[in-house]
Amino acid sequence: MEIPVKNGADARYYGELMYVIYDAPYCKLSFVDNTNYTVETSLQSVIDNLPEATFFKCNRSAVINICYYKGYRLKPPVIVTDDGKEFNLSRRSVKDFITIKNNLPRISPH
Repeated sequence: MEIPVKNGADARYYGELMYVIYDAPYCKLSFVDNTNYTVETSLQSVIDNLPEATFFKCNRSAVINICYYKGYRLKPPVIVTDDGKEFNLSRRSVKDFITIKNNLPRISPH
């Protein structure tokens, strides 16, 4: 993905993107290496350019890379990412998240 910066653009891999937070009219893109970018665009515009299989829309203002989800709670519905950031799940997103979570590869404890 190409992210516009002051004197040009930075190229980053989608797989490094942990989450996107929308705060009109900006999107904050947070990457695994703690690099953050703020771009003036809509959340839908960002979503349209992300691979659907990897990214999940938690609510109206956040999208996470499901590869970096560390855990969840159902009361209240929250997803926790690897860096400890918590994202509220909208009521409509809970069922979709459970389906995605249940289809993730499982590692046996033995």
